[in-house]
Amino acid sequence: MTSSLRIATWNLNRPGPSGVERNAAIVAKMAEINADIWVLTETNVCISPGPAYNAWSSPANAPFRRRGERATMIWSRLPIRRSLPTFAGMVLRDDAADPVYPSYSVLGEHASPAVCAEIVTPIGPLLIYGTIITWFGDKGPHEASTYEEEQRRSIPLYSDDWARLAVEGPLCVAGDFNARVCTPTDGIRAETKVTRELINAALSSNKLVCTTESLGYCIDHICLSRTWAERAGPPQQFQQPYKSPQIPVSDHQGVFIDLSLA
Repeated sequence: MTSSLRIATWNLNRPGPSGVERNAAIVAKMAEINADIWVLTETNVCISPGPAYNAWSSPANAPFRRRGERATMIWSRLPIRRSLPTFAGMVLRDDAADPVYPSYSVLGEHASPAVCAEIVTPIGPLLIYGTIITWFGDKGPHEASTYEEEQRRSIPLYSDDWARLAVEGPLCVAGDFNARVCTPTDGIRAETKVTRELINAALSSNKLVCTTESLGYCIDHICLSRTWAERAGPPQQFQQPYKSPQIPVSDHQGVFIDLSLA
């Protein structure tokens, strides 16, 4: 049995099949990080960590997506036992039937930015829940929402979804939260204290620990049920440049943690 399990998440800033050089740089960095489980956000089916991995993705039917795009994909080289629906049974929002704006708001089960899969690890099953919590400037599916409205509307729905799924087993929630969970100490962000408090309340009520909280400027997170969080080592951030002069492949840094299996 291996002594550790590496979980990583990275927002890839909407790559596409035509971005050959950028895609190659992303895949090379993923090989270097060598995570056992990846939660990729703003990704594309053309990006894969390799043939040793299997994948589950969020729904593909958002009308503004380009070919192959997915809000969230889970890639695992450990066995995936099953997928679990996100926001199951949620009533579709009245304004979500024909969205016209590129929003990551929670609109319903079949237009969810989230995906959940049960991974078989050497020390037992772990539910991996990957998502994008929408950004503070999201105007909603019909461009009518005010500042932070969609973020604040979505977070309690996430809390309910995590509570529903937690009865199935320990949970790892990872992805792009579009907000810090700690008091700002570095960088410039436009999310408010209210949003951070909502996220922290959702984590606390579901007994989830944000293992990436100690990073000075971080809006992409990996959160674990408490008994699993106790196994986590210090979080690490990473980025990958390409082109000349070099620019980052994404507007987000990736993050990963190592879990001790001893």
